[in-house]
Amino acid sequence: MSMNENQPILSVRDLETMIETKRGEFAAVDGVSFDLYPAETLGIVGESGSGKSLTGLSLMRLLPRGIGRISGGSVELDGSDLTAIPEARMRKVRGRDIAMILQDPQTSLNPAFTIGDQIVEAMRLHRKPQPEGFMAMAVDTLRKVRVAAPEMRVKAYPHQMSGGMRQRAVGAIAISCQPKVIIADEPTTSLDVTVQAQYLRLLRELQEQTGMGILFITHDFGIVARVCHRLAVMYAGQVIETGPVKRVFDRPSHPYTQALLNSVPKLSGHQGRLPAIEGQPPALWAKPKGCRFSPRCPYADDRCRAEQPPVTHLGGEGRDRHTASCWRLLP
Repeated sequence: MSMNENQPILSVRDLETMIETKRGEFAAVDGVSFDLYPAETLGIVGESGSGKSLTGLSLMRLLPRGIGRISGGSVELDGSDLTAIPEARMRKVRGRDIAMILQDPQTSLNPAFTIGDQIVEAMRLHRKPQPEGFMAMAVDTLRKVRVAAPEMRVKAYPHQMSGGMRQRAVGAIAISCQPKVIIADEPTTSLDVTVQAQYLRLLRELQEQTGMGILFITHDFGIVARVCHRLAVMYAGQVIETGPVKRVFDRPSHPYTQALLNSVPKLSGHQGRLPAIEGQPPALWAKPKGCRFSPRCPYADDRCRAEQPPVTHLGGEGRDRHTASCWRLLP
């Protein structure tokens, strides 16, 4: 895969996604911006309801029909804006250039078809047949994701496989067409610790072999520390801090990021009661006027409650750029 490692392979700018509810239409993804570079893993973290998964679905243009729509911004993949191309062309892009691993493999696999048939279906859409045939290519793909006895597994149905095997099969479908970007939406949630470690190691090995960029959506900071190069923290539909993982872990700048990191159990020293973030994330129809985190922030003042803070550059450039949106960071 030939790519300029200093240029983003995926560039998201001011992405806005509206969701229709009984109370009206509201922005669930609100002005999200970030870059993903070749051979890089960008972690997106935040509480449930922060807009992480909806951001991933927006990039794929797989929003619920009649309920969700992209209302603004751009998603540039290799110089092409995915928000502007016709749906017929987008169907060619999905799987070939950008693919997604969903959180629950049971719901993303068709129970009526074998694993081999589902891998082959993606290949027929996007790849040229090789002399050995598509099914042999499917076997090889399962072998790449460390599925034991792949010649037998291509003939198996999803219900005949364990949860870990199904998750690997979903990964096999995602990589079968050698995409430039993979969106992994909490792919290890249903896996036990041992299988989880194997799966993360597998993704890292595949990334090293192909140079693909990975957008890793998770709530687990342990996983972020192990596999991610950079981090984007989301709250109430907005990215409120971004930067290299080590820098954000060592110097978290937004009070929400600090609170999230403080709530992670420590293995060393005396462990007392874990700090909790008071309150709940705001509903779509009840977002605060100023900083979204202000009702839960111990440092909030009148300015925080009245105006949204600007993005503050805290150091670094390109991949090393560290930014956060908090009034306390301004002079």
